[in-house]
Amino acid sequence: MKKLYAAILCFIVLAGCNKQEASKSVNPPLTEIMLTTLPEVAGYHTEKTFGIVCAWNDYDGNGAFSIEGMFQLLRDSAKKSGANAVVNIHITGNSYDAQGSKWVIAHTMTCGDSVVVK
Repeated sequence: MKKLYAAILCFIVLAGCNKQEASKSVNPPLTEIMLTTLPEVAGYHTEKTFGIVCAWNDYDGNGAFSIEGMFQLLRDSAKKSGANAVVNIHITGNSYDAQGSKWVIAHTMTCGDSVVVK
Protein backbone atom coordinates (compact mmCIF):
# COMPACT_ATOMS: atom_id res chain seq x y z
CA MET A 1 0.00 0.00 0.00
CA LYS A 2 2.87 2.39 0.83
CA LYS A 3 4.36 1.72 -2.60
CA LEU A 4 1.04 2.61 -4.23
CA TYR A 5 0.87 5.94 -2.34
CA ALA A 6 4.49 6.66 -3.23
CA ALA A 7 3.80 5.89 -6.89
CA ILE A 8 0.71 8.14 -6.92
CA LEU A 9 2.64 10.92 -5.20
CA CYS A 10 5.47 10.67 -7.74
CA PHE A 11 2.96 10.73 -10.58
CA ILE A 12 1.27 13.86 -9.20
CA VAL A 13 4.60 15.63 -8.67
CA LEU A 14 5.88 14.72 -12.13
CA ALA A 15 2.59 15.61 -13.80
CA GLY A 16 2.64 18.98 -12.04
CA CYS A 17 6.22 19.66 -13.18
CA ASN A 18 5.42 18.79 -16.77
CA LYS A 19 2.32 20.95 -16.68
CA GLN A 20 4.34 23.91 -15.35
CA GLU A 21 7.00 23.41 -17.99
CA ALA A 22 4.38 23.17 -20.72
CA SER A 23 2.69 26.35 -19.56
CA LYS A 24 5.96 28.29 -19.85
CA SER A 25 5.99 29.18 -23.51
CA VAL A 26 9.33 30.25 -24.89
CA ASN A 27 8.91 33.20 -27.21
CA PRO A 28 11.12 33.34 -30.26
CA PRO A 29 13.61 36.20 -30.33
CA LEU A 30 12.38 39.26 -32.18
CA THR A 31 13.90 39.50 -35.64
CA GLU A 32 12.81 43.08 -36.24
CA ILE A 33 11.93 46.05 -34.05
CA MET A 34 8.43 45.46 -32.63
CA LEU A 35 6.10 48.47 -32.38
CA THR A 36 3.04 48.63 -30.14
CA THR A 37 0.74 51.17 -28.52
CA LEU A 38 0.50 48.91 -25.47
CA PRO A 39 2.78 49.35 -22.43
CA GLU A 40 4.47 45.99 -23.13
CA VAL A 41 4.83 43.47 -25.94
CA ALA A 42 2.37 40.64 -25.31
CA GLY A 43 4.13 37.47 -24.24
CA TYR A 44 7.49 39.15 -23.64
CA HIS A 45 9.13 40.62 -20.53
CA THR A 46 10.75 44.08 -20.60
CA GLU A 47 14.41 43.67 -19.66
CA LYS A 48 15.74 47.19 -20.14
CA THR A 49 14.38 50.65 -20.97
CA PHE A 50 16.43 53.15 -22.99
CA GLY A 51 14.06 56.12 -23.05
CA ILE A 52 11.83 58.00 -25.44
CA VAL A 53 12.25 57.86 -29.21
CA CYS A 54 10.36 60.22 -31.51
CA ALA A 55 9.79 60.76 -35.20
CA TRP A 56 8.04 63.71 -36.80
CA ASN A 57 6.93 64.84 -40.20
CA ASP A 58 5.84 68.22 -41.54
CA TYR A 59 3.44 67.83 -44.44
CA ASP A 60 2.71 70.82 -46.64
CA GLY A 61 0.45 69.07 -49.16
CA ASN A 62 3.10 68.73 -51.88
CA GLY A 63 4.35 65.24 -51.06
CA ALA A 64 3.09 61.91 -49.88
CA PHE A 65 2.72 61.48 -46.14
CA SER A 66 3.44 58.00 -44.86
CA ILE A 67 2.74 56.84 -41.33
CA GLU A 68 4.81 53.76 -42.16
CA GLY A 69 7.73 56.10 -42.89
CA MET A 70 7.37 57.54 -39.39
CA PHE A 71 7.24 54.03 -37.94
CA GLN A 72 10.46 53.21 -39.80
CA LEU A 73 12.11 56.29 -38.24
CA LEU A 74 11.03 54.96 -34.81
CA ARG A 75 12.51 51.56 -35.63
CA ASP A 76 15.80 53.16 -36.75
CA SER A 77 16.05 55.25 -33.56
CA ALA A 78 15.29 52.24 -31.38
CA LYS A 79 17.87 50.11 -33.18
CA LYS A 80 20.55 52.78 -32.63
CA SER A 81 19.88 52.69 -28.89
CA GLY A 82 20.12 48.88 -28.77
CA ALA A 83 16.38 48.26 -28.29
CA ASN A 84 14.34 45.57 -30.00
CA ALA A 85 10.90 47.10 -29.37
CA VAL A 86 9.09 50.42 -28.99
CA VAL A 87 6.14 50.43 -26.58
CA ASN A 88 3.61 53.08 -25.51
CA ILE A 89 3.51 54.62 -28.99
CA HIS A 90 1.47 57.81 -29.25
CA ILE A 91 0.69 59.68 -32.45
CA THR A 92 -0.20 63.36 -32.25
CA GLY A 93 -1.01 65.82 -34.96
CA ASN A 94 -1.30 69.57 -35.28
CA SER A 95 -1.26 72.21 -37.98
CA TYR A 96 0.06 75.72 -38.18
CA ASP A 97 0.10 78.60 -40.64
CA ALA A 98 3.32 79.37 -42.43
CA GLN A 99 4.28 82.52 -44.33
CA GLY A 100 1.37 84.63 -43.10
CA SER A 101 -1.38 82.03 -43.65
CA LYS A 102 -0.22 81.36 -47.20
CA TRP A 103 0.55 77.75 -46.30
CA VAL A 104 -0.93 75.39 -43.76
CA ILE A 105 1.56 72.85 -42.48
CA ALA A 106 0.40 69.61 -40.86
CA HIS A 107 2.81 68.44 -38.18
CA THR A 108 2.64 64.84 -37.01
CA MET A 109 4.76 63.39 -34.22
CA THR A 110 5.08 59.79 -33.11
CA CYS A 111 6.76 58.92 -29.79
CA GLY A 112 7.30 55.78 -27.74
CA ASP A 113 9.62 54.11 -25.24
CA SER A 114 12.52 52.08 -26.63
CA VAL A 115 13.01 48.84 -24.70
CA VAL A 116 14.63 45.41 -24.83
CA VAL A 117 12.14 42.57 -24.46
CA LYS A 118 12.79 38.84 -24.11
